[in-house]
Amino acid sequence: AICEFLLSFKAFTLFATHFLEICQLDALYPNVENNHFEVQHNRSNTGSYNKIIYTYVLSKGCTQEKNYGLKAAEVSSLPPSIVLDAKDIASHITKQIWHKQRNTAESVQQRAMHHLATRLIQAARNSCLDPDRLRMYLTGLKKRYEAECVTARQSPQTDTSH
Repeated sequence: AICEFLLSFKAFTLFATHFLEICQLDALYPNVENNHFEVQHNRSNTGSYNKIIYTYVLSKGCTQEKNYGLKAAEVSSLPPSIVLDAKDIASHITKQIWHKQRNTAESVQQRAMHHLATRLIQAARNSCLDPDRLRMYLTGLKKRYEAECVTARQSPQTDTSH
């Protein structure tokens, strides 16, 4: 609810969360962009637990880590029955979310248009580029926008679970 409230003001906002549901806002709002920090998993020598190592590498898109909080709970001292119940609930909620939220070709094209408009406004306000470099930058923006539009037309309905 807080994210959606801030989106209505078009405020630049940074959220750090373990709630993957918030990552689905990009399917609903063209001005949302997801990034995530990569992690690595290492098994103990006995294979009895999985250690999470933070890499501090920022990558575009949603994380492929599913149920990070559950993974943290597994390596904690919580009783296994509680972790199992939490996994069942999370699975049920996740199925409902994926079923309801899909990217349509129109929403992908709207997002591409929003990204183009944002970058054009930024360039107009802040550019210190000479005319030739500005022309190259704008040409690159145009090509990226056109490629995103072609992608949107080629996939009339894309499931966001990929």
